[in-house]
Amino acid sequence: MTDLHDKTVLVTGAGGGFGRHMVQQFRAAGAILLLTDISDGALAHAIDDAGSDLVGCVATDLATEVGSRAVAEMCASLGAPDVLVNNAGIAVAGRSDCVPQERWETLMQLNLLAPMRLCNLFLPQMVERGSGHIVNISSIAGWLGSQGLSAYCASKYGLRGFGESLARDLHGIDVHVT
Repeated sequence: MTDLHDKTVLVTGAGGGFGRHMVQQFRAAGAILLLTDISDGALAHAIDDAGSDLVGCVATDLATEVGSRAVAEMCASLGAPDVLVNNAGIAVAGRSDCVPQERWETLMQLNLLAPMRLCNLFLPQMVERGSGHIVNISSIAGWLGSQGLSAYCASKYGLRGFGESLARDLHGIDVHVT
């Protein structure tokens, strides 16, 4: 999608570095913005960056199914976003057997399952209207394994595979993994 003017863009992880830059770029392109991050504090600067182009925001934990549903509820009156940017994510470093299970499970919930949940929540409406764009933010870790980052790499490999497979399943919906 080259013309984002008046297109609704949902950015997850909007309060972090990449998220805030995307908010600024989407605003400059004339997009209508929906933002989410884990806390009001994390969202505060992104909300300022969005200015009058912000139509909705929610602080929620996307590592939970409840968090994804909160985002869907925020979007309910607007319909599915034109562009879904699955940017939220965390990293956990350390040798796999030294990372507590709870930490890598949370990482997998946020980095892989949250984008899958959000796609499943918004895809039916995108398919029905015959247009939409999904951007899954991966990293080089989705292409190459790295020492001490096994859970992170697994989540990003999974996200890449999910996005590539989804792109082959859909017509009229663009899916990008970056």
